[in-house]
Amino acid sequence: MVGWENIAFNDSPSAGGHPMYPLVVQVMECIYRTADSTHAPSFRPRMDQWYSPSLGYKVDHSGYQPEIVILNLREGIQRRNHFMINLITMDVHDKFKKNHFAVPEEVGSAARQLREYVRNLVRERKEREEARRREEELQLQKAREERRKGVQASKMCN
Repeated sequence: MVGWENIAFNDSPSAGGHPMYPLVVQVMECIYRTADSTHAPSFRPRMDQWYSPSLGYKVDHSGYQPEIVILNLREGIQRRNHFMINLITMDVHDKFKKNHFAVPEEVGSAARQLREYVRNLVRERKEREEARRREEELQLQKAREERRKGVQASKMCN
């Protein structure tokens, strides 16, 4: 699989949004508070249209796990990426201030849960794909066997 996959978080699960939304909000609030405690916005109970978080990930060559998982915290009308949180290395990149800091310990568990969510998603998708391929191969083998039996039966009749 090549390229980036993306999961957008626009609203709370109770409003039909993504089930990981509460964890995203928890991480967002902490990151904004850590970067600038005087201007830390509140994202509860729902995401303001100004903020647009998403999980981006790239799957490794095996197809079984992500090689990188980034929680992107975008803001503004143009959706400029303010924070990029690498959930593999647990590093936060503040793109506005051009600095890096570690994911705060208070949200380490939530960040790890988001990372595991993506890992499970990737693994389950690969397993479904392989199961589908195995089923298709089995159907092909059955069809070949039926044709072979049909050819043998017609040769016996002649």
